[in-house]
Amino acid sequence: MRFIPSILRSFPFNVMLYFVGFLSPPLPAAAASYDRIQTLSMDEGLPHSDVNAITQDRDGYLWFATFSGLSKYDGYRLQTFRTDNSDLTCDRILCLFVARDSSLYIGTESGGLNRYDPVSETIFPNTMTSAPKISIRLL
Repeated sequence: MRFIPSILRSFPFNVMLYFVGFLSPPLPAAAASYDRIQTLSMDEGLPHSDVNAITQDRDGYLWFATFSGLSKYDGYRLQTFRTDNSDLTCDRILCLFVARDSSLYIGTESGGLNRYDPVSETIFPNTMTSAPKISIRLL
């Protein structure tokens, strides 16, 4: 007991810790209860089994970055953006970032940076990048 400071061995200090802990508001639970937990896979429309990044925008949509495109999930269905159905410069999406103006920035493996505009629901390639084959791995 000689390594324990004397204040920690004292009765009033232990009682004080007990009451501070007892009177303090409860901490939020680590695992909140959800009405519905859902898994998404390629069977539900996810374009690839590997998801590189997930983010949620200010409107509540979930965005999934995969090696086969970008998916937007509204809680009911997935909408996938690829090079063949949008102006996305590369299907291999590595990272995502939601900006203050609600734009979604999309980092690709070899197509540089893209931006999704939620107002027009359009993807715009970054025209400021001089090298079109640049890889964006972190935003």
